[in-house]
Amino acid sequence: MGFLFSKQTYDPNHDIPDLTGKIIIVTGANAGIGLKTVEQLARHGAKVYLACRSEAKATAAIADVEKTSPALKGQQRLIWLPLDLSSVHDAKKAAEEFLSKEHRLDILINNAARLVDNYVIGKEGVELNVAVNQFGHFVFTQTLLPLLKETAKRRDADVRIVVVSSDAYLNPGTTKFGSLEELNDPQGPPGKENTTQTKMRRYGTSKLMRQFHSATDIGVVHQ
Repeated sequence: MGFLFSKQTYDPNHDIPDLTGKIIIVTGANAGIGLKTVEQLARHGAKVYLACRSEAKATAAIADVEKTSPALKGQQRLIWLPLDLSSVHDAKKAAEEFLSKEHRLDILINNAARLVDNYVIGKEGVELNVAVNQFGHFVFTQTLLPLLKETAKRRDADVRIVVVSSDAYLNPGTTKFGSLEELNDPQGPPGKENTTQTKMRRYGTSKLMRQFHSATDIGVVHQ
């Protein structure tokens, strides 16, 4: 409900500094907040990797940005990075692919998320909210962290990791994070796994885990 009381004090068209030469990754970049973030960063000179699963959606997103900002067309500063956050193996592979291509990383924006959805155990045995919103992002970030730290040593550096979260973390499920079985708890009795309440609990749990990760590890980059 904060939007009822807030006012716009930040104008991205004017307040974002020149980002020429900077390299940025945005997860979940093909739609919504992620797509608009990509557009603004690219407009200000950055080379931006759109980290998402679907090549078709990434290509469409790039075309959309280039249509809105024609000056970006042909500059090769918008690049798809295949990323499936439901698998820690695939998340690590995506990060390693990026590391094979680039020698700096200035900003990592962890924006992607599985929203309120039905109860599903993913291919690696983890409930998908936890897999996508926490485990996948954790492995992706940790694999990229050495390069972020190296980039931070440069004179022109202003390195940071941005974690997009939600107030849903204030209302998590009842897990104690003690085991995979607890993390896979549907937060409701059999037959009630997909009520609005149980979906919100699972989503809230994954967002709380994201808060923990941000508080413990990520703050070491931006000084």
